[in-house]
Amino acid sequence: MRTVVVAGALSLVVVGCRPTLDDRVSLIAGPRVLAVASTPPEAAPGDDVALSALVVDEDGEMVSPRLAWGLCRAPRAATDNGALPDACVDGDVAVIDGDGTNVDVVVPGDACAVFGPDSTGGARPPDPDVTGGYDLPVRVDGD
Repeated sequence: MRTVVVAGALSLVVVGCRPTLDDRVSLIAGPRVLAVASTPPEAAPGDDVALSALVVDEDGEMVSPRLAWGLCRAPRAATDNGALPDACVDGDVAVIDGDGTNVDVVVPGDACAVFGPDSTGGARPPDPDVTGGYDLPVRVDGD
């Protein structure tokens, strides 16, 4: 009889240590922008680029979410380690016309000076990514 009681108590402890699904960071509980794709994926200053956002909610892909698009205008500081420069998160963006999942934008003529190898801000220019190119940060906000 003693063995049965100990085994029952151990099984309750093990079951009690299980996390609930509500504690998972990867759980989609509302609208989220998962990705933004650029066509073409690489472009020079002055080129037209089509941007497309993948937006989902707990039911799957959202067909027609209302989005606000912005092209970041501040370079990434050496201390920034997020997906966007801190200044972009705080609102230093040029508004891109459109409110759906697809918008068109022209790469700014000064993109290489602001975000790439032609930086003139006195600091060391950023390193290129694995393709040899530079990121042009885009901010997407949902309603």
